[in-house]
Amino acid sequence: MAASYEIKQRFFILRLEDSYTMDDILNACEQAFRDPDFPDDALAIMDVRHSTVLKERRPEDLRFMAGKLAALSSRFGSRLALAAGNQLYYGMMRMAEVFSESSGMTARAFITIEEAEAWLLTSDRRVR
Repeated sequence: MAASYEIKQRFFILRLEDSYTMDDILNACEQAFRDPDFPDDALAIMDVRHSTVLKERRPEDLRFMAGKLAALSSRFGSRLALAAGNQLYYGMMRMAEVFSESSGMTARAFITIEEAEAWLLTSDRRVR
């Protein structure tokens, strides 16, 4: 499956590689939530750096995905960092940011996963 997850300390990293469907994304999230290692105070990153299908997604697809992830976002503090990897995907993830805001989730796009992690950790300190 091209949608998978990794638990790395407090980080819940949703990896979207190659080709995947929205159902694949939701299944990976549900598997992660059932994982006994899933942290109660999880910080979430969606990593699309190695996606091959994101460039084919329409704005309606991004809006739908943002709504579905926002419905699950209470499991990860209602914040999602988006690691894009390149300028095209970054632009698409910026659009997803807007859709996320209207769905009740705060999302931010970054080029690198390190920037995504840093934002989550910085914004987490301000929330506490």
